[in-house]
Amino acid sequence: MKLTNEKVAAMCRDLENGVLDNVGIVGYTAARNYRALYDVAEPFFTQRNKLIMEYGEAHYDGDGNIDDYVVDPKSEKFAAFAAKYQELAEIECEVEILTLPEEKAIDTISGAQLLQLSWMFERGLEATE
Repeated sequence: MKLTNEKVAAMCRDLENGVLDNVGIVGYTAARNYRALYDVAEPFFTQRNKLIMEYGEAHYDGDGNIDDYVVDPKSEKFAAFAAKYQELAEIECEVEILTLPEEKAIDTISGAQLLQLSWMFERGLEATE
């Protein structure tokens, strides 16, 4: 499946909704997909974080240590950050996604999880009629 870096990152976030804790076939499929997606997304995350550090401002904890970087949309640097980020986010990559029949999700995951992970499930003919 051809996906943008941004979509791959979103799909990684989708899988962090508790479905990875499932011990059945749904959990197995989710884990395989997470590994495949994260392997593709890792260079994007690294470059994105470099951009945030380059264009953002450091935030400090109570001890004076940097604990985060934030890019302020009101900053003079924001337009340059957004342009570079968008260029990076739109790069397409190929990822092999495992899918399951939607019926495998019944009594296994919540309705909210099913909606969030709809890309991981195949709908049967009777479901579309």
